[in-house]
Amino acid sequence: MFRFLNRDILVGVCCLLFSAISVAELRVSSNADRSNSTALSQATLSDRVYIYYDAPVAASQVRFYLDQSDSGTIFQTENKAPYDFAGTASNGDGFAFATETLSDGQHFITVSVTPTTGAVFTEQASFTVDNSDGGSGGGGGGGGTPSSYTLQFSDNPGRTGASALAGQTLEGDGYVFIAPETDVNEVRFYVNSDENGTAQQIERSAPYDLGGTESNDDARPFNFDTLGQGNHFVTAEIFTGTGIEVISASFSVGAGSPLLQATTTDVNWSVEEGGPAQSSQLTISSSTGAAYTLQENHNDAWLSVAISGSTPSTVTLTGNPSGLSPGSYEDTVTFSATGHGSVSVSVQMLILPASGGGGSGDYQMLISGNANRSGATALAGQGVSGDIYVFISPETDISEVRWYLDDPQLTSPVQTERKAPYDFAGTEADDTAKSFNSDGLSAGTHSVTALVVTSDGTKTVTGSFVTGSGLPQLQSTVGTFNWSADVSDPAVTGTTVISTSDGSTASLSESHGASWLDVSLDSNSTPSTVTFMADPSGLSEGSYQDTVVFSAVGYGSVSVNVNLQVSDNDGNAGGGGGDCFPVSCELIKVSIPFSVEFDQEQGGLEDGAGTGTGMTYLQPSTKGGYKPNLLDVNTSTERLVITTTSGLQYTSTNSLDNAIGVGYAGPNYIARISTVLVDPPTGTGSYEQAGLWFGYDEDNYVKLVFLSGPSGGRVQFGFEDGGSFTTQFNSTVGDLNGSTIKLILVANPENKTLTGRYSVNGGAELQMGVINLPSEFFSFDAAGIDPIIGTRTFTGLMASNRNGSALNYQFENFLIEEVDEGGGGPLPGSGDWQFVKSGSHNVSFPTSMVWGPNGKLYVATLQGEVRELTYDDDFNVIQDNAIDSLQDSLGNRLTLGIEVYHDNPSDPDDFSLWLNHSSASANNGDINSGMVTRLSGNNFQDVEHVIEGLPRAKANHGPNSLHFGPDGKLYIAIGGITGAGAAVDPNIAPSEFGDRAEQYLSASILVADVFEDGFDGTCANNSDIFGLPPCDVDNWVTGLRNTYDFVFHSNGEAYATDNGLGVTGAFPPKPTPDCSGFGDPDPYDEGGDNPGAQPDLLLRLLEGKYYGHPNPSRDECVFKDGSFQGVSALSNYEEEIFDLGDNRSANGIIEYRSSRACGALTGNLMYTNYSKDDGVVRVVLNESGTAVESSEKIFADLDDPLVLSERDGNLYIGEFGNGKVSVLELIASGCWLAAEDAPAALLDPGSTIMDGQLYLVGGKTSAGHTNNHYAYDIDTDTWQTLNDKPGPAVENPAVAAFDGMLYVFGGSTAPFSGAVSNSYRYNPGNDSWETLTSMPTALGGIRAEVIGDKIYIAGGMNGSGASVNSLLIYDPDGDSWQTGPSMSQVRDNPGTAVIDGKLYVMGGRERQSNGTTVDGTLNSMEIYTPGSGWSSGASMNVGRRTFAVGTVDGNIQVVGGEVDNSSSSGVFEEVEVYDTGSNSWSVIGVASNPTHGSGFGTYQGQLVITVGGEESGSSFTNNTHLISFE
Repeated sequence: MFRFLNRDILVGVCCLLFSAISVAELRVSSNADRSNSTALSQATLSDRVYIYYDAPVAASQVRFYLDQSDSGTIFQTENKAPYDFAGTASNGDGFAFATETLSDGQHFITVSVTPTTGAVFTEQASFTVDNSDGGSGGGGGGGGTPSSYTLQFSDNPGRTGASALAGQTLEGDGYVFIAPETDVNEVRFYVNSDENGTAQQIERSAPYDLGGTESNDDARPFNFDTLGQGNHFVTAEIFTGTGIEVISASFSVGAGSPLLQATTTDVNWSVEEGGPAQSSQLTISSSTGAAYTLQENHNDAWLSVAISGSTPSTVTLTGNPSGLSPGSYEDTVTFSATGHGSVSVSVQMLILPASGGGGSGDYQMLISGNANRSGATALAGQGVSGDIYVFISPETDISEVRWYLDDPQLTSPVQTERKAPYDFAGTEADDTAKSFNSDGLSAGTHSVTALVVTSDGTKTVTGSFVTGSGLPQLQSTVGTFNWSADVSDPAVTGTTVISTSDGSTASLSESHGASWLDVSLDSNSTPSTVTFMADPSGLSEGSYQDTVVFSAVGYGSVSVNVNLQVSDNDGNAGGGGGDCFPVSCELIKVSIPFSVEFDQEQGGLEDGAGTGTGMTYLQPSTKGGYKPNLLDVNTSTERLVITTTSGLQYTSTNSLDNAIGVGYAGPNYIARISTVLVDPPTGTGSYEQAGLWFGYDEDNYVKLVFLSGPSGGRVQFGFEDGGSFTTQFNSTVGDLNGSTIKLILVANPENKTLTGRYSVNGGAELQMGVINLPSEFFSFDAAGIDPIIGTRTFTGLMASNRNGSALNYQFENFLIEEVDEGGGGPLPGSGDWQFVKSGSHNVSFPTSMVWGPNGKLYVATLQGEVRELTYDDDFNVIQDNAIDSLQDSLGNRLTLGIEVYHDNPSDPDDFSLWLNHSSASANNGDINSGMVTRLSGNNFQDVEHVIEGLPRAKANHGPNSLHFGPDGKLYIAIGGITGAGAAVDPNIAPSEFGDRAEQYLSASILVADVFEDGFDGTCANNSDIFGLPPCDVDNWVTGLRNTYDFVFHSNGEAYATDNGLGVTGAFPPKPTPDCSGFGDPDPYDEGGDNPGAQPDLLLRLLEGKYYGHPNPSRDECVFKDGSFQGVSALSNYEEEIFDLGDNRSANGIIEYRSSRACGALTGNLMYTNYSKDDGVVRVVLNESGTAVESSEKIFADLDDPLVLSERDGNLYIGEFGNGKVSVLELIASGCWLAAEDAPAALLDPGSTIMDGQLYLVGGKTSAGHTNNHYAYDIDTDTWQTLNDKPGPAVENPAVAAFDGMLYVFGGSTAPFSGAVSNSYRYNPGNDSWETLTSMPTALGGIRAEVIGDKIYIAGGMNGSGASVNSLLIYDPDGDSWQTGPSMSQVRDNPGTAVIDGKLYVMGGRERQSNGTTVDGTLNSMEIYTPGSGWSSGASMNVGRRTFAVGTVDGNIQVVGGEVDNSSSSGVFEEVEVYDTGSNSWSVIGVASNPTHGSGFGTYQGQLVITVGGEESGSSFTNNTHLISFE
């Protein structure tokens, strides 16, 4: 209810302008259909009301907030109209909002509206709640007309055998619900409270259950034991289409009231139509044994109840079928007595069609050996054993099926099914059939009867089967095949003979699930020789099992088990396609953005005609596989057509065929994954489906599909976690035949969520829901990732006809796009330097690199090959030599570290390579397979295994990097064998690490004096792998989970990156020795040992210190600082110096030793992020090297960068993801060195350098134009004031140095006028001036340059203020002028330079005499070659005028200038360099002190800049800087 405080109040409604103006506001109604509504603003509300938002335009989403702004907690989200505050019922009515849940007083509602076009906007309305008069009392149950609804109780989730809750005595789990369900929009349940309390459960769709409802519509249990013994009550507030009804029911728990007891609580009769009345007797007594007067209550007229005397009473129940048509009739009789808990008796009468009518019609009873009911045959006469699946077909026009086993009188059904499919043993939530174990029956013939209730009456369907000794058996000469094979081996074969136990001939069939197993029969009749063929190609290492079931009608089946153990002894699974059938592993991960439009051959997985789909991955399926004949890339229609099978990934089914997709770098992007289904088939309601999937295996995935269910078409968004289907969202969309539907997944690694959306016919995108995913979905922890594949984040397309017939689904495209791109490539750390990618060279899977003393880069690769790279000065690899000596000695080896030892420091070619490696497999490593090998001699062909028997994890943790320390000893990083210090029982929580425990030399950095006489490097302790190693190798620092790399710094310290936990892990079961044994994988805050995800760390390494990763073999039992276990840290525990962030997989690390970039990076640490935020990060240490001052990402556009090295200030990066070694070239804008200030603050002087001095002539100060003349001695950093220039004081004169003299020409006495033609020569020997022949034209805004024996002046501004394109040439020897060819562009105040006898003129301004500026910042460049004329050069990236120009290293540098309208100063900050060899400009950074109108010149490789303006227009400075370019 609601009312206005003041009827005359005027409610202002905000108008929004879109294509038209319309009113939008929050409104309130007393009616569910929103009729007779009024504005919510200023309304006074009580009781139940219906609040909604009346949108002005179509909106894709409306979010409601109660008493909060739109940054608060969302109260309700509505994705389509109507937009109701409390939600919308399936019939379109709004749900009521109970104002009683709010305190009396002022409240407000905020809406955030996302229109289909336009920006998001918000609305808000305030209202008053006033329930002081107690409200209206709610509705139906509060007195007056009795409610038509009751609270019912059942002891099973299907709600069968239900009776009234009132008076029951309950314990344990039970099922309470509302009946009937008709005309109900919402039910709110309250326990031991009326409707004004807090709801225990809110149900908004049928059925309406106190404990909630499962996805298959079964009731969820409510545990009554949680209430305690005694009397209790449940209140149900029922929102119907006509109002609100409140009902309640009392009951007792445990030892409450005395009870009535019945000798039976279920009475079942069956009788033909028109048959005699049915009677049964029972006894009702009191639990006290005393006599009480008994009352009864029931509803239906066909049932009569006669009570004889007080308790114990004999009760006669009589059912009269007269006048009733065939069908099932049910009633409940409730018996009560004063002071007692009641007892209810359920009475069911099944009326069968009269003899001669109502037969089974077209319904059949079928049997299948499969839960999906495939391969079904008629049940009659079948011989069976083990699990069977019996069901009724077809499913049409059936409202109920009652099943009876060996019960011809139909007295007690074993199963009642009220919705399709109709299964004898019941139906799973995914609509597969539940199995019935026939072995539990006695041997012989058994009958099954089904009463099928239809709109045309009840049909009786019967079937029979034979079990046990009464059934002849099929038999096999072989019961089990046990095979082992390598992935490179041919298929393994074996044979058996299938026959019958009585020698008869039987028609034989077989079924099995695995795609790697082929079964062929030489005859379809017994006896039959059967050939089994198991193909290991395409399988990864591991164990595989399948069961082949042979069956025949009338015979007991026989099974043959096949066990296949697959190995990968030569590492062939990596990269060659063995692990990744049917494509090569390295092709699976694609770059983002990724797009397949199916309009042409795309490569990857092929369709039946051999056309590539563009997909690179097939999601493994235990019973499904790759069936190219069911794929069709139709380039004419530009669609991929998938023909379905019944296979699906669902819990243990795992039979999906053609789950095609791709992999991508999950941690690096917020990815938007989409596809469009065109004209999806309607289906038969048998759960046919097609759409997107996202996950890493058949038991861990999400699907977003269009699905045909019994109630029509819907979109389903569901999550299977560890083989259990845990989350599901559904949205009804109806039949989409002839339409399109776009399915969208947004995968966000930042918050580990997956959002599902869809759009029909190009309309608004509607959000299904958000699913929180485990870290494994985003490939955060590299320990669990095949390094060849490089990811375990996979997504793609799928289709299945499930329980129906095969269909064709058409996919228009498949896209993966980045959302909110972070921007890759160079990231300037300051204005003075940045790194740019200047070249890449193909090297497959680079893992480590080191520079040799011969100037060549040595790169170790994943399987043991070493590449020797020779670079030229332009970062091109001019020689690439493969070194295969390790592989020649041992075969493929997982090689992660390489180091150089300079054996003869006087000879740059006399050195050895040292490699750290272990067994080849990345995910099934051999124990103690770690080795350090020295390669030397000619092309490094001499192989010496210096250290053997080092630890290796089952995952890819093992021997990582190695370095020689300052003491000449060898230091070796060894990864941890476990996730967090303890092994985890794989039967409880399987993980990448298996069940291996830490060893004495694992999870540490080792030290070995390998050059010591008698050094013993044999470390494997074969008698006790957890004992002390029998070698001269020891731990230097311990507690490192997985330090991939470390560095000895020039400051005397050592530093390492360490990867934090990103998968399932556990610390030791106790914090004190002996702490060996399995850890508990449950979260530590729930009593387990799993600390959860941990960040990557930067460590300062100190000998003997422990860094927090436990190792029971060393009695290191405390995880990190002990806080997770509630104990103190170990005494030698050392904390990290910096947290590098979660899931980065920080790996390679170096010290940057170059002094380039003015030493800004010298001594910094630089490391790579491999798994998230792919790129390079610099770390600035404090002066003592004991702490971090700052860190920043300096380069982002990399693909799984694993390692890095530095040479001459440039970075060399091993990009593991794309198989390249890339060069990041350091580009520095210059080192700015402050020098002595000029004697005066000037703007626009003329300038040049002569004999080590920078001369300034003229210009202007804040007081006006001047003829001042100054000289700056660059070597001594001193200024002197010289004799003033004669003649008028001017700005922007041209100044040149020739033959020891200074020449000054022209200039202007005002900014846009007053150009003069005066010419002068200055003699520095006697500090005197002389007048020369005047210029042919008066010009200002000019520069002068010398080529040979002539002085050139190009462009300028004439006396009327117009820019010119002239070229004036002065001959100093003859004191004469001549005119050269004009430029193509007029320009004043340009930049000029001379390189190799050519005049370069760039930039400037084009101005007309009428004051119009055509272009104030020209960027074009023209080049004048004496004797040849003008030519065009490359244009600058940034146009400008009045800027400084340098000529360092034969190139042109441009600094400052004006006018930059995007800068607050108006002065350009970008520093550009022109490469005369390539005729190209590049921006190399930002100037530290940019100016315009400065004096400048180039001297000994430095650009000297002084005075000028720091802001555009008239500003003045006297600063001086010397700039070095690199």
